[in-house]
Parts: sequence; C-alpha cells; structure tokens
Amino acid sequence: MSSPILRTLLSGTVRIGLLMIAAKAVTVVREAVVATHYGRGDAIEVFMAAILLPVGLAYLLASAFEAAVTPRYAQVRAGACGLRAWTVRLLLRLMAAVVLVAIPAALLAPWLVGLVAGSFDPDKLAEAVALAPWACALLLPMGLGLCVGGLLKSHARFAVPMLVPAITPLIVVLAVLAAPAPPTAAGLVLATAAGAVLELVVVLAAWRRLAASEAGGPPPAAGVDLGVQFAAALATGIVAMLPGFVDQAVATRQGAGALAGFGYAQRIVTPLLGLSAAALGTAVLPLFNNLALGDRTRFHAAVRQSLLLAAGCGLVAAIALACLGGPIVALVLQRGMFSERDAGEVTALLRWFALWVLVYPCQIVAMRALASSGGNHLGLLATACGAAVWIALDLLLAPLLGLASLPLGAAGGCTTGLLIALACLRRPSTASRCAQAVGPP
Repeated sequence: MSSPILRTLLSGTVRIGLLMIAAKAVTVVREAVVATHYGRGDAIEVFMAAILLPVGLAYLLASAFEAAVTPRYAQVRAGACGLRAWTVRLLLRLMAAVVLVAIPAALLAPWLVGLVAGSFDPDKLAEAVALAPWACALLLPMGLGLCVGGLLKSHARFAVPMLVPAITPLIVVLAVLAAPAPPTAAGLVLATAAGAVLELVVVLAAWRRLAASEAGGPPPAAGVDLGVQFAAALATGIVAMLPGFVDQAVATRQGAGALAGFGYAQRIVTPLLGLSAAALGTAVLPLFNNLALGDRTRFHAAVRQSLLLAAGCGLVAAIALACLGGPIVALVLQRGMFSERDAGEVTALLRWFALWVLVYPCQIVAMRALASSGGNHLGLLATACGAAVWIALDLLLAPLLGLASLPLGAAGGCTTGLLIALACLRRPSTASRCAQAVGPP
C-alpha cells in the first residue's frame, strides 16, 4: 500500500521541485540585481518595511483558503455538481473579504511600520510610514492570485501556480534595469503591484479553462463547517505571522543594515524550502484531500510516508545550506554596493537557518494532514504553542546572539508545533472527529 503512495509523492515532489527551480531562478536574478543597485541601503529597507503587512496578509489568506476550502473543493469535484458556479460564488465572497481586510490594513499599516521599523532614522521612517498604506493595494491581486493557485493545485495541475510567481520578480528586474536611476521604494512597490496583477490574470485564465470541463449540476451550499474551518485556519495564519513581525522588530534593533541582511538571508533560504517543504507540501495537498474522504488507513499510511520523505528532504536541504551558503552569497549577491563584509554576515546567518530548514518540511506535512482531516482547530493549537516558543527564544537570545537568535527561534518554534501536531494526529478520538468534520458534501 505504501509503495504507490510513495511513488506518487516522489513524482509529485520532484515535478513541483523542478517547476520551483525554474521560478526561483528568476527570483535569484532579482536578488542579484537588487543587491547590485541597492546593497543594504535605505531604499530597499523602506520597501521591505512598507510591503510587510500586505504580503503577509496575502499569504495568510491563501494559507487559510488552502487549509479550509480545498478539502471541500475536493468533495465538490468528487460529487461532480456545480464546480464552476460554486467556485465563482466562493471567489466573489473572497474578493469582498479581501477588500474588507485591505481597508483596515491600510489604516493600521503606518502604525505597524512605526512599531517594526522604529529604529529607522526620522526621514527614512517617515518615507516608510507614508508608503505603507498605498502598498496595501497589493493585497487584492496577490491574495486572490494565491487562492486561485490553490484551486489549481487541488486538480494536481501544478505548472501554472508554480511558475506564475516568477512574473513579479521579472517585472521588478525589468523596472530596475530599464530606469535611468534605481527606482525609489515607491517605484519598487509599483513594479510589484504590476507583477501581482499579471499573475492574477494568468491563474484566473488557467482555472477558468480547467473548471469549464468539470462543471455540471446545481452548486451545493458551502455549509457552516466550511466557515468554521476557514476561521480556524485564518486564526492559525494570524498566529503564525506574529513571530515574523517580532523577527523584523528584533532585526531593526541590531543596527543599520541588519534588517536588509536578514531579508537577504531569508530570500536565499526560500528556494531551498521550496525544493523541500513547499514542493512536498504542495504534492500532498490533493493526495491528502482525496484520501481523507475515504479509507482512513490509507490516509494515515500516506501521512507516515510523507513525513519520512519530508525528513529526508529537510536533512538534504539543511546540509546544502550549511555547506553552500557562502558560495551562493558570493555568486548571487556579492557585487556592486553589496560588500564582502555584508556577504560574510549573511553567510553566517544562513548556517543558523539550516536548523530551521531541517524541521520545517515535517511541520508543513503534519499541518496539511490536520487540515485535510478537518482538524484546523488542532492546527491552531500547534501553531500557537510553536509561535510562543519562537517569540520567547527570539527575545531571550537576541541580547546574546544578535541576528542568530531569529533562525534559532524559528527552529525551536517549528519543532514545538510539529510535535504537538503529530500528537494530535496519533489520537484515535481526534481522527474520528476529523473524519466526521470532513464528511460527505
């Protein structure tokens, strides 16, 4: 039983990993261009501070959408009843919800930027605060695009949602290279917005073509449980965002350029996570959703196989990051305004990030399993405990280790969340309640 499951996971993970390599290659080019033209200067730090809230909210909505809606979407597909009409109605409601979120986000953005980037000098802080409300317009195209991409993944159609994220960094690269002088932080926000709109258009066109071939019958009601699951998944995402804000605040208090250095390290880690956690987490999404509707024995076998594969992926990615971090930084970033000293600091930080990379893929798989089983409330518990440990380690270790406290906090928090999620999955009573929560459509 486990061999077909393992073959499915391996083939899906490899295929998605290759697609991600292609997309991340464009991201690497963007980082090289940005590092050459901006280094760790004021413009890039203002840009990072301004987009922190909208980008975080967009990924929050997409994460909650995948955790709560895609299992229900699998039920609608299995019933062959009104897939397209049901999804259009769902996306219209999602669009209204995103607008309602974007308005208070724009009002709160200046306060949040002032809180996170309080150590900026007055002129730099004023620029970031003024730009932050306008940057919240990114939330609509980014949030909707990521959610529609989640629906495509439910069909096991991975090419478009995996390759489309290359559009925004490509637009940014073209904007930087085409301008007579490096664009300001506001110019970078505009380029990012143009890329996000184009990504949304592409994924909507792909979904419309796919759903048209499966539509039929009257659409089912969404039901109360879908709202409860979405609320739990949304709360999980909100809690998961909190350590990121603490990381940003701690980084800004480590001196000028520390926030940019931390950001560069994160964006180098992201491709490795994409080849392990994100690729595997995406591959298990349709598998877990479909198996959760039927035989629970096969579902738990799939979870076990996925965790073993995730542990192997995490180990390989962590070793690669620890050994190749220096050459990667030198190859991608060390030119122009990005000095040799900057490269040394980012490389040292990457070695600490290897501890987080080691654990993160397993946590993603465990949380996917809980979500597919209708256990988003248990995912909230695991995430909350992990976030508490993460933040505590950040604050306790920062005076001693500086920026190194941030990846250590991330590793400790992810390990805590993983252990609690695994304990929830192993409880028979939990499995029974979750199976009832998923239920028939």
